[in-house]
Amino acid sequence: MRSNVKDLKEMVNKSRGVIDKRFSEVEVDEVVDLDESGLDTTNQSSKYNNSSTLIKQSATLKNPRANGTSSAQVNNSEIQNKFKKLQELSTNDKEVIEALQKKLQTIKLDHEALQQKYSALQRNYEGVSSYAASDKAEHTKLRTMREMAEKEAAELKKKNYELEESNKQLKNTVEQLNMQINDYKNKMDQKIRELEKLKDEAKKKDKTFEDKLNLVNQSNKQLNEQNTKMKSDLKKLQEENNELKEQVDSLTRQVASANENSNIIEIFRQKEEDFENQILQLQSKLRISDEDLHNRIIENEELLQISKKLDAMNNQNESKLKEVQQISKEQEKLITELQLKVQDLKASLKIEQENSHRTKQERDQFEKDYQQAQSEIDDLMKNSSQSSDMLSQRVKEMEIEKKALKAKIDQLDGDVYKLNRDKADIQQARDKAYDQVDTYKQKLSDLQKELDQFKESNSNLQLQLQQQKQSFSQKDKEQDALYQELKQFKDQIEQMMKKQTTLERDLQANQKQAERLVIVKKGIMDAIAKMKKSFESIDTTLSCLSCLEFLNDPLTLVCGHSICQKCFNTHSDPKSKDSLVFCEECKIETKNKNLRESKVIKTICDKFLFTKGCIEEVKILVQ
Repeated sequence: MRSNVKDLKEMVNKSRGVIDKRFSEVEVDEVVDLDESGLDTTNQSSKYNNSSTLIKQSATLKNPRANGTSSAQVNNSEIQNKFKKLQELSTNDKEVIEALQKKLQTIKLDHEALQQKYSALQRNYEGVSSYAASDKAEHTKLRTMREMAEKEAAELKKKNYELEESNKQLKNTVEQLNMQINDYKNKMDQKIRELEKLKDEAKKKDKTFEDKLNLVNQSNKQLNEQNTKMKSDLKKLQEENNELKEQVDSLTRQVASANENSNIIEIFRQKEEDFENQILQLQSKLRISDEDLHNRIIENEELLQISKKLDAMNNQNESKLKEVQQISKEQEKLITELQLKVQDLKASLKIEQENSHRTKQERDQFEKDYQQAQSEIDDLMKNSSQSSDMLSQRVKEMEIEKKALKAKIDQLDGDVYKLNRDKADIQQARDKAYDQVDTYKQKLSDLQKELDQFKESNSNLQLQLQQQKQSFSQKDKEQDALYQELKQFKDQIEQMMKKQTTLERDLQANQKQAERLVIVKKGIMDAIAKMKKSFESIDTTLSCLSCLEFLNDPLTLVCGHSICQKCFNTHSDPKSKDSLVFCEECKIETKNKNLRESKVIKTICDKFLFTKGCIEEVKILVQ
């Protein structure tokens, strides 16, 4: 029995050494705890510790603020290597557990053999009572009985020691579980606080987003109103542009006819001033429209920046949703692991209960054997008076052994009491764990509800964003159309400015021509005045002396003066040759036969009248 126990201890120490070496490579601390039956009770706790370390590492990997992308890739490779090593260790642990189970089967067989030996010893002890006559045989038998009792006491000590160690290990596991539960509580509280903060931030962002949406809607209304105003202004400007074109055409026509009349030049100047005023008004309107468009472009850029920020916030919300989902998955995993731990604790409690029940049965059997031995000793005391001294010594020895066994039984009772107390503590811890699991499940359900609400709000926000993007795209198209119209209008204005420059040049040329015409007019008027002064003497010479009109068919007298045919017909008889014509200037009479037609004077009179009419026409034109 001792050799088997030593072999078991050596196997356990070897397996612990191998596991410590392998887990030192993987950087995971694990302790193998064996029950009284030899089962590995902390195998699942080690797996839990490994899974918790892996979850922590994965959580650090999933946190983009803590590590970069390069460190995430390195940690992923390290986690995969560790996971492979853990799988290898799990296979090795299975082999070790199978070897330990085989050892347990051998120990059980040895225990059954010992029970058979014990029953055989009881039978031998009954046989000794029949052979009480022989003291030597009784002495040897009692010695063997004492040795067996010592062996059983040693075995009980070993069992007590093993039970104490198992109790210590159970206490350590319970403390570790309590520590892990407290850590898990703290983590869950932190995560719940973070989720509440995220919820508050999301609510604030929703409020800000709604305010921005309202502002955007108001700005959209204002933009629509301004667009309508701009369209109406553009229509008015186009109408004014058409009117200006018509005016320019009329002005060009008037410029063509400006060379004929000087009065048109003054009208043209007035119209030119009106045209300049209209151009200045158009320029001011264009400046105002450019400023309005610039302000609208700035507002649209701000709205685009707001939409970009909203897209970034949506991406952040999606990443936070993913993180929350991952956290919920991790919490579900932790809950399942806690449930597995609770099941393991239940199994360990059942094993401890079975062990305590076995110890009670062994103690009862030992007490029964002791009572039987005492009754046999009493019988021997009655039957054998010869060996009374030997029996008294043996009785004293048996009483001493009885006291020692009672002390051991008291110790076993204390150990059983401790085990029951530990069992109650473990049950309380299990109940607390169940309560915590229920609370965590409720928190998870609440978080899932909040996540659903957050998803709904996020979907609504995305719809609103899509609608705003569509409205922004429509407004961009409208703005592009307005820009094109403005470009066309600017081109038209440039053309009008070019035409204006050409017209100004023409005006300057016309002004120069007008100045020249004024100078010519003054010269002509001066020449006409001089000619009039000279024509007065010519008028007197070329006029008839009787009727004082220009000579029409003039006739020259003897004195050299002339008279018109009309006055000749009235004052004399044209048929008689001897009739006389009186000259009113020199008072000389001439006969008809001496009168002659003066063709030279006639041509001179005609030319004088023609030149006089031309001068009057020129005077009218010049005026």
